[in-house]
Amino acid sequence: MIALSSPESRRRGGRPSGRDRILREALKLFGARGYSDVSMRDVASAAGVTKAALYYHFADKQDLFTTVSLRQIEAILAALDKVAAAGGTLEDRLTRLAVVGLERLQADVYQPHFQAHEHLDEAHHRQLHAAMDRLQEPVIRCFEEAGPPDPRLAPRAAASLLGGVLASLIFFTGEDARDDPLPSEPRARAELAVRLFVHGYDRLARGQAGEVPS
Repeated sequence: MIALSSPESRRRGGRPSGRDRILREALKLFGARGYSDVSMRDVASAAGVTKAALYYHFADKQDLFTTVSLRQIEAILAALDKVAAAGGTLEDRLTRLAVVGLERLQADVYQPHFQAHEHLDEAHHRQLHAAMDRLQEPVIRCFEEAGPPDPRLAPRAAASLLGGVLASLIFFTGEDARDDPLPSEPRARAELAVRLFVHGYDRLARGQAGEVPS
């Protein structure tokens, strides 16, 4: 007599659930071809499930795309939390966070966000924005823990400003960077951005003036 395994036992044994397979294959397809050129039939075929099974898990393509994007954002947030918790100076911690950001934000957050603007309804778009906002939390926490106790530049504002600096580095490539090259390696870019920002932040937070130290 053949024993039938339950979905739970199959997952424990290492076989991904149908939903996990769908999300894994949808991530590959959306990443390679973008939102418009991927159909629900494409995803079902790649995941080895029927369209009925696909629609059992996801209401429509917007729902699927949003779920894939949210899963990527959660993975980045987990990576950010991990490096922020590793300790060190404010500059050390922010540099590690910046490296993760430079390596992963463009492909896993910014590109899906651009597609969300074009293809998703307002409700799904708000879901992505709320998740993206949480990516600042580890950065804010680093500024809060570093002090000073009553900074003139609040930790949330500092995190937003640093995020803007890093975003500009992510997109400052190719033709834009030809006449004014920056380091191409993510860690070198992160170290440069954080070093300039932290020393300026430190002086602003304490109400001090002067040049950024060398």
